[in-house]
Amino acid sequence: MFAPSAPRSSNATCCAGRRSCSERCSAQTRPQIRSVRSSCSARSSRSRTRSVRCVRSSRRARATSTVAGDAATAGRPEGDADARSLTRRVTSEGIVITGGACAILLQLADPRVARGVRRHSDFAAAPTRRLLHTLTYVSAIVHGDARDIEGVVRDVERAHAPVHGGDGSGAAAGVAYDANEPDAQLWVAATLFWAARAMHRRAFGSLSAADQERLLRGFAPIATALRVPPRAWPASVSAFDAWFDERVSTARVTDDARAAFAQLRRPGGAEWWVRATLPLAWQLGLAMLPTGVRRQFAPAWGRKHRFVVELALAVAVPAYRMLPRRVRTLPVRVLLRELRRPRNECPGVASAVPGYHDQHAIRTEGQ
Repeated sequence: MFAPSAPRSSNATCCAGRRSCSERCSAQTRPQIRSVRSSCSARSSRSRTRSVRCVRSSRRARATSTVAGDAATAGRPEGDADARSLTRRVTSEGIVITGGACAILLQLADPRVARGVRRHSDFAAAPTRRLLHTLTYVSAIVHGDARDIEGVVRDVERAHAPVHGGDGSGAAAGVAYDANEPDAQLWVAATLFWAARAMHRRAFGSLSAADQERLLRGFAPIATALRVPPRAWPASVSAFDAWFDERVSTARVTDDARAAFAQLRRPGGAEWWVRATLPLAWQLGLAMLPTGVRRQFAPAWGRKHRFVVELALAVAVPAYRMLPRRVRTLPVRVLLRELRRPRNECPGVASAVPGYHDQHAIRTEGQ
């Protein structure tokens, strides 16, 4: 039998020393570790508290718009990506915006809309602001995400809430109007589709029959987001055209509509460049109108006015088509950027809609 060698005894001593050192280190660092863990736990608790507050704020801010968001989603089925893509491509073109004058006149041809605008809106005093608000809404519905849609729908409904009544005089006597009425919202959305399709056709030629069907489906959320039942939106282009022609045949330009149009043609509070371009814009709007509606708005409109419009389009359309697409789509990109500029400190709260709740500048008199 050999006796244990010296190195082995040394190794055992070293191991015992290491264990003793480790125990001493653990005893010294354990209070520090507990302190760090306690600090981290406190910070985590405060962070969770802030997160809960943010989530609650987000839920409160978005509670009133859940139904509207669901309606918009119902009008934009997941399987219809082609319709969404085409609608985004068409509405992103800046020249399509020039069809807005025609859409406004068609909307005023509904006595309910004309009455509400005349009594409750500062449209004539600030046409550019109203145009920007309308474009912001359309851009959010067509190009935005769920949060964008919820934000603009909530603010539109809040602005529309006081716009209702039923009194009147003259040709508008007894006209009941409600800005949140589904049929009125359906008509407004229909005029936007009709004008956008007409202006896009003038700039780029007619869409194919299949693309027109897709474009019609892509415009449905503009109506369904504002309480219009999805089944109320025409199911096909032929159905839409038949329904629209019937509505146009019964359109009635009241004194309210004529007064609003007269103010729109000469807005006192508009910027100088707006006042300089409005005459041509309204001439284009009148030229695009169905003949019966145009005669009610401007009985003296004739060939010389048509010549001026056609000459302007003959110059403007080819020049516009030569622009890079990034330049042509700049207005929509700017609107979306402004729409998504945050106005809250907590993440998850609905994004800002710049000034959208003032889009109608509701007046209290005459209500």
